[in-house]
Amino acid sequence: MVKEGNICLTREDFWSLGLEQCMEFAIGNACLKIVGEAARRHENYRSKDILIFPSWSRQAGHADHYLLCAILVAEKEILFLDSLWPDGFGDDHYKTIFRRAAALIDPGSWTEKTGSNIEFFPQQFSGNDCGIFMLMYALCICTSSPLSFSQEEMPAIRRWWCIQLMERFSIDGHGQRLAFWTEEASHVLQGTLEPIFRIPKARRLPSPSPVIKIKDEADRCLLLKFPACVLSNILQEVVLMEGDPAILKLALVCSSFRDIVSAETFRRQAHFKWLHSVCTWSRYSKRHRELYFVMYSIEICCECGKQYKHCPRGYVGSGKRGHLRAFYSDEMPPGYCSHFCMQL
Repeated sequence: MVKEGNICLTREDFWSLGLEQCMEFAIGNACLKIVGEAARRHENYRSKDILIFPSWSRQAGHADHYLLCAILVAEKEILFLDSLWPDGFGDDHYKTIFRRAAALIDPGSWTEKTGSNIEFFPQQFSGNDCGIFMLMYALCICTSSPLSFSQEEMPAIRRWWCIQLMERFSIDGHGQRLAFWTEEASHVLQGTLEPIFRIPKARRLPSPSPVIKIKDEADRCLLLKFPACVLSNILQEVVLMEGDPAILKLALVCSSFRDIVSAETFRRQAHFKWLHSVCTWSRYSKRHRELYFVMYSIEICCECGKQYKHCPRGYVGSGKRGHLRAFYSDEMPPGYCSHFCMQL
């Protein structure tokens, strides 16, 4: 929407300023340029009388936050202004930097003040207005104006800043020109500037790439080069992560995977690993383990004819690590995949 020199503002930037959002740094810099111009128009303005340092504090355990430090050279005062902490300044690291900057200007003693030392210091009560408070602190200090605003006026102040930016900077709209559209790009559209490069037109269709035929499945998958026991453990981890449906998916990958996951020993190992993930068996008696630490069976439903997983009484689940569907004290009658089929 706005482009002038090194300032480029988009609609998203204006949304962060005009709406109840955290202000973006790009539009904050444009507002600070207006603050500098307002200070130069002030009748008591003298070069380098006031140094403004807007800061963005990022501290572990605290929310990111805009701060302002103002060095008043003539008064030899350092103002540490924090809209959330009127009695202090939310970043000690920045305080050290600003003290050093003041010492470089004048090595003598400086008076430090915070918001509590200013009469009627406006304080922030919302989580997204720290950038607006920082701008208003800078504007009032640079123009020697009282801090006569409050949290309740933030919506109106946000709109006021947007109006100031749109009145100060030019808003160009040449056809499809956007904020980031440069002058060179507009000349390219008008045909007065040669582009950087041209893409030549293809005169004939490119020949198709040769098909590479792989003779051996081992060349297709590096996993197949592992020993069988290692590959089996890897596939068991896949089943434990995704559950029993992963067995069918793995069987469709290749014949080697199909042979591994179809083996009874593979399903037994995966099932008992799942049982260990849902229960701490060492806490229970030997009788409990004999009853419930058992393998399921694959059967065909007498009613619907579908293959199903028949679980004995005890722990029932989908085979996904740590996921337990239910605990049944009675065993489901064999031959039926569900209570629905059994009642038909």
